[in-house]
Amino acid sequence: MLMKEYSKLLLNIRNWQLRLISVAAAMVLSVPIVAGVEFMLTGEVTANYIITGIIASILVSYIVSGMLIGAMRINVQLEHDNQQLKHMIDACPVPIVINDSDGNIVNLNREFIDMFGYTLDDIPTLSDWWSKAYPDPEYRGVVIALWSDNIQSARQKLLASEPIDVNICTKDRRIKSVVVNAVALDDEFNGTQIVTLFDITERKNLENSLWLMKSIIDKCKTAYFILDPEGRFVFVNDFTCESLGYRREELITLSPWHIDPDFTADMWPAVWVHLKNHGTFKLETRLRHKDGTLFNMLISANFISSMNQEYGFVFAQDITERKKIDAELRIAATAFESQEGMIVTDANSIILKINHAFTRITGFTPEEAVGKKMKLLKSGVHGADFYKAMWENIINNGAWQGEIWNKRKNGEIYPEWLTITAVKDADGAVAP
Repeated sequence: MLMKEYSKLLLNIRNWQLRLISVAAAMVLSVPIVAGVEFMLTGEVTANYIITGIIASILVSYIVSGMLIGAMRINVQLEHDNQQLKHMIDACPVPIVINDSDGNIVNLNREFIDMFGYTLDDIPTLSDWWSKAYPDPEYRGVVIALWSDNIQSARQKLLASEPIDVNICTKDRRIKSVVVNAVALDDEFNGTQIVTLFDITERKNLENSLWLMKSIIDKCKTAYFILDPEGRFVFVNDFTCESLGYRREELITLSPWHIDPDFTADMWPAVWVHLKNHGTFKLETRLRHKDGTLFNMLISANFISSMNQEYGFVFAQDITERKKIDAELRIAATAFESQEGMIVTDANSIILKINHAFTRITGFTPEEAVGKKMKLLKSGVHGADFYKAMWENIINNGAWQGEIWNKRKNGEIYPEWLTITAVKDADGAVAP
């Protein structure tokens, strides 16, 4: 410490002052030494001998002191440079570790401590770092092997090590995704190494989220695609390809008017303007499979602008079966409103629906009949055995047909030809 302070003091003294101090010190020290030596050799002290000795000692002291002062200046400058480097490393916004050739960690910058929580007291050696940063023994072994191979490759190529992605456990047990890279301070990667660690946790989380979203979109059973302002497909999911019979590489070269027989390229600009102005729209259209088959689709289009780029993202649902069912329901509804009286009940004989002909024949309106039991129409002509046999036949055979006497709303008893058909579920049981 004293030598360091003395060296700093020397840096503040001019060169001529240092030389003068050296000469004066040599003169003060050389006179008694030379005189003593001459007296011991000759028994007397002469001026010539003393002068010669003084001159020689001054020259030697001048040279030696200059060398020592130069060395001290270099030492102080190195110390100054080292301190500057340490401050620069400490101020660096990237976590940095410096380790020596013996595996000792000699420096951690402030960003490293803030990010991972470990100090030099926690990880004085690389071995301590391995065990704390990678607590799982199996994963630790993988990382150490990968790092060793990476350093060995860097030694052979005389280059910095290749960046590697690792998951590091912080002191508070959080996991961070990090890119690690090392630079040697010698030419052969055998000495001190500076290791940088770039936190990519946020980027990894974003990548994982994007991967998850893409996987969900790809695997969902709804066609999904993205269009650019020119109407080109820029993304299609797996189900779009499956639905249309094209490979993804083929669809990317097409536009909606290539797969929609009711849409033309001339119509696209107006559609795009409408989408931009309204943000979303829905429509039913037909799409053409690669083999020429047409099927009905419900299109839900939405507009999005991101990073000065505009896109339309579209969900397309096959409604061919739904359209078929709708048509069948319309036919059934038309048939239900025929001239014959019709009534729908559940398995407990509760009336669910009647048609206009039923009201005309019996006099009961929907408000009066729906929710009531079928005994509303009982005339009293038939006994319990008659109705029991009727329902057993319906349950066993699915239908009953025959003449029955019923009663109108006004009390009039009348004969009618009745057909009852049971609606059964997928298991063959009468639907409740």
